[in-house]
Amino acid sequence: MPAAAITDTNFKERGALVKVFPGIKLLLCRFHLCQRWSNSRGKCLRGNAPGQKAIFDRLIILERQLLESTSFNIARNLISDEISALNQIATNGLYASAAGKGMTHVEYLLSSWVTEALWESWSDGGRQAAAALIGVAIHEVVMTNNHLESFNGLLKHKLLKGWSRGGRRIRVDTLVFMLALKVAQSIFQQRRLEAEERKMLLKALEGVPGADKLIGAGRATHQPIEAPVAYLSPDAMRDEGARLLLQYKRLSSPVVHEKGVKLTCWSVGSTDINGTPIAYTVWLGFDGVALCTCPDFQQRGGACKHMRAALSHVQGLKTWVRQNNGNDPIAHIPNIELPTNKAAAINAIATRNGFSRQNTAWEGAVGVGSGCGGASTFAQAARCVDEALRGGFLGDLDEINEADGESASDSDSGDYEAGDMSSGEGSALWLHDDEPYSASTSARGVVEQVIARMKYEIKRQMRVFPTIHAALDQITRRDLDNPRHLPIHEQFTHALEALAARFRGLLPSVTSSQNNTQLPAASQHNTHTHPLPPSPEKRQYRKDSRSIH
Repeated sequence: MPAAAITDTNFKERGALVKVFPGIKLLLCRFHLCQRWSNSRGKCLRGNAPGQKAIFDRLIILERQLLESTSFNIARNLISDEISALNQIATNGLYASAAGKGMTHVEYLLSSWVTEALWESWSDGGRQAAAALIGVAIHEVVMTNNHLESFNGLLKHKLLKGWSRGGRRIRVDTLVFMLALKVAQSIFQQRRLEAEERKMLLKALEGVPGADKLIGAGRATHQPIEAPVAYLSPDAMRDEGARLLLQYKRLSSPVVHEKGVKLTCWSVGSTDINGTPIAYTVWLGFDGVALCTCPDFQQRGGACKHMRAALSHVQGLKTWVRQNNGNDPIAHIPNIELPTNKAAAINAIATRNGFSRQNTAWEGAVGVGSGCGGASTFAQAARCVDEALRGGFLGDLDEINEADGESASDSDSGDYEAGDMSSGEGSALWLHDDEPYSASTSARGVVEQVIARMKYEIKRQMRVFPTIHAALDQITRRDLDNPRHLPIHEQFTHALEALAARFRGLLPSVTSSQNNTQLPAASQHNTHTHPLPPSPEKRQYRKDSRSIH
């Protein structure tokens, strides 16, 4: 059974996966998600109201912070803080219009995407949980399926289009033959050619001044980037920075939440353009999951100086309140302890999201230097296939039927990047054992996505109802007694009755009185083209016309 999968925002595909694999963890493609957010942002912030550019920039920062959030409480607090800020901006009459437009977009994010079950499918927190579930490093969990869609387009519109024979389905034996002896070999041949080209370029650059530095910089840029996780390890410099923060009293009073404590920490040495110390938000979870918005934590992970200072500050304040018999909620919180290593930190995130480790290779996958330390499973499989092809196991490309070259030359619609074919990160991720694992919240996330989409469609359709009511006021029963108009109105009436019956059956406070209402068959033309079944006869070629015309 697959442990995780990534899809676009099509809830039908997501629902099918959840139905077939109830325990699967579903991730959302960030490219398609950001497209949805960008469309809503552009629609809400039309025009050129005063202050609209600043509101636009604020919303972009908010969306980025939501994507980088590793706790649902952090995401929810980001939305709450943004709503408060926009309400404050709206008090100024000059910027009230821009703030109202921004509020519309924030409400869209809150109602459609920032629900706990759906948040796990697109945030860094969900990515960490998926990595823990699969048993791989975080950077190996891809957050986009664009490379897969590009390859599918290349496969359908270029490599296989010449064999479809007028839109018909390709015969199974022909499809297997093409995939094994044409497509697979072309992929690995391209990889070999690219590797040889890189070797040739490196050899040509030998002895050129500055070439070694240039090559080294290029290799450094391909190091994997991992999402930061908080764990407390010995670090003298960070401990000294935490001591200075406590000495200069740069921490705010902690705010106790249901699942953790939130503080604001002002930097000692960093200021903005106005000379004001930069403020960072620190979250200390009771479950051992912590987060800080400072660049040090975002780049290095671990426990930054702000986290260390916050831990000492909370513990000291808790002790003082208990000794003085105070009533502050800080006195009743449990002890906050961060994990001591990276593996334990990621495991804590997985436990918080209801997952457990399923792969014995976990310890080696989550090490700090595991990014380039060893070949991944996909790389090993690709190398084995490459060696088999290099040894002539499947034959040479020249032995493939020449008819394919003729049919492929007729296909000019393959405007896809061939480089995307070499990406192996989008392969399906499967568990290596058959033991059951705890059910994920992906099913609930799909339901919440469907409900949000349905609410949007209902609101959009209800805007038309006043126009229909106004039109009905101007006509009578006799006006509709016309063979030209009657069928469409009857079809519309039956569709509304069937839809109303389904809603009555789902709403808890309404009893369904029309359970037997059948939805009429749709008579509109379907614009989607379906492939024709394979023809048992040989292809018939068109003969020359003998007509005088």
